[in-house]
Amino acid sequence: MESKHKLDQLLDRYFEGLTSCEEEQEIRRLFHQGEVPQHLEVYRSLFAWIEEESRSVQKVRSGTVPG
Repeated sequence: MESKHKLDQLLDRYFEGLTSCEEEQEIRRLFHQGEVPQHLEVYRSLFAWIEEESRSVQKVRSGTVPG
């Protein structure tokens, strides 16, 4: 259950504006792939939306979607 504790720590850093891009990717991965403690479920849709927007931006930048 180390990843659950890690997620708590990463979210604390995220909301303080202290996370790196890699840490933010890790947060999105943990929400997407794993079980999330009940008290953090409220954030699942937020990070799903951020992940979706990130993919959309990457598609536009790569030219696979008309900008």
